[in-house]
Amino acid sequence: MKNTIHIGTTALTERELVATEGFAKPRPITGEKALDFVPHRMSNHCLMVSKLITIDEFWEFYERNNWKTDRLEQAKRGNFQIEEHLSPVNFLDEGKLPVSVTWLDAMAFCTDYELKTKFPIRLLTVDDWRQIAPQPTLNLSDIRRNTCSVSVKRSDPIPPDEAYDLIDWAVHGGDDVRGGNSAHRYKPGGVLKYGPNLKWTTNRYGLEFLSVTGFAEWLGDCKNGHSPTACAATGQALMGESIERDLCPIHLSMKYKGAKVGFRLCYVAQSDA
Repeated sequence: MKNTIHIGTTALTERELVATEGFAKPRPITGEKALDFVPHRMSNHCLMVSKLITIDEFWEFYERNNWKTDRLEQAKRGNFQIEEHLSPVNFLDEGKLPVSVTWLDAMAFCTDYELKTKFPIRLLTVDDWRQIAPQPTLNLSDIRRNTCSVSVKRSDPIPPDEAYDLIDWAVHGGDDVRGGNSAHRYKPGGVLKYGPNLKWTTNRYGLEFLSVTGFAEWLGDCKNGHSPTACAATGQALMGESIERDLCPIHLSMKYKGAKVGFRLCYVAQSDA
């Protein structure tokens, strides 16, 4: 019987961060190849964190579960007008690069992985991310002070091409124009792709982060149809403001901002893991 994948389940969104006494150690994953999880010692538990989910990994799930069709039906039932197609923000990139999806798609992948493995899978929270993220590589405050035309705040006018160059915005439209200046972010049939020379950093546990502007990670703290994102390059939200306050709609991939948002999985292991 086919398992039904549900987006945004209560069990995932409300799961406790800290393993309770008597928490059972997850069984080893068998069958198809498992994702690699890196242990992170937190204040009172061990958090197992995956690398960023790749386009190939997500597309295997997307095709296997007929998620391409199911996502539209489930979102409609939840009164979300989910972004209809994910191909335009993924198909021009190599399969090993981080996938770009909506928060609802990321949650569906979490649910599927939990069903397969029995691991208590979820997205990182804001607190998780702040504890494990590497040092930012770009200080937007300094740039804003020194270059009055540069801003990636959502309330400001779209900055000129030179500003996107200055902050090395890593997402280009099919017209090879960076970020919010690309006509492809709204254009029917428009596409987004990663630019060349992507920068990666690692945290103190050896976990890799894509450290570029224009890319962020979905976090699990969803409120009123919006969720936080975190950019490793800036230590801020996708568009350069506070992670806690600058939330993104969970039914969009943020293509309309000329940006990409990916995700990674995590779960709490027992205290002696």
